[in-house]
Amino acid sequence: MPAHGDWVSSLHVVPPICGFGILFSLALISFLRGRRNPTNLLFSVICLMGGIINADVALVSLIPDKTIALRVDRWTYFFFVFSIPVFIQFVHTFLDIRHRTWLVVSAYAASFMFLPFVHTPHFISGLQTFSFGAIAKAGPIYHLFSGVVGFAMIYCLYVLTAAMRRSRDAARRNRIQYILFGMGFSALLISLNMLPVSGFNIYPLGNFSFIPAIVLAFGVL
Repeated sequence: MPAHGDWVSSLHVVPPICGFGILFSLALISFLRGRRNPTNLLFSVICLMGGIINADVALVSLIPDKTIALRVDRWTYFFFVFSIPVFIQFVHTFLDIRHRTWLVVSAYAASFMFLPFVHTPHFISGLQTFSFGAIAKAGPIYHLFSGVVGFAMIYCLYVLTAAMRRSRDAARRNRIQYILFGMGFSALLISLNMLPVSGFNIYPLGNFSFIPAIVLAFGVL
C-alpha cells in the first residue's frame, strides 16, 4: 500500500497537470483563431509559458533522479525569464500603445541579462522537499528576477486600469475588466509561490493560475 507521503505527493501534481492541459489548449486555440492577430499570438505565448511552468512543477516531483529534475527546472526558467517583456508587450498590443517601444526593448534587455544565470545556483540553488512534494529553492538572482516581474505586473495592471477608466465603450471596458481580473489574480497566485520557493512549507498556489487564465481568455478571445 502506498505511503501517506506518496498520496500527498500524487495529489500535489494534479493541479499543475490540469493546468498544463488547460493552458496548452488555450495557447493552441488562441493561435488557431488569431494567428495574424498580434494580441492573440502574445496571449498564446503567455499560455504556453504557463503550461511549461505547470509541467515543470509536476515533473520536479515525479522525476526520481533529482539531478535530472533540477536540470529540467532550470531549463524551464530559460524560457520563463522572457515573461517580463511578453506581458508588457501583450498589454501594449491589446491597448494599442505604440509610443513605449523603449520599455519593451528594456524589458527584453533585462531578460537577456538574467539568462546567463538560470543554469547556475545563483538562480535556482537546488531542490527542496516538503509535505506536498519537491519544489525549486531560490537563489539570490531569482529574488531579483521576481522583483522585476513584480514591477512589470504592477505596471501592466496600472495601464489596464487607466485604460478601463478612460474608455467610453462598454464592450471594450468589459474586455479590459476580464483581462485585468485574469492577469491580476494570476499575478497574485504566482507571487505566492515565492513562499515555498523561499523555504516555507506552503502549497504553491501558483499551481492554480490556470483558473484566472481562463478568465483572461474571455477578454482576449
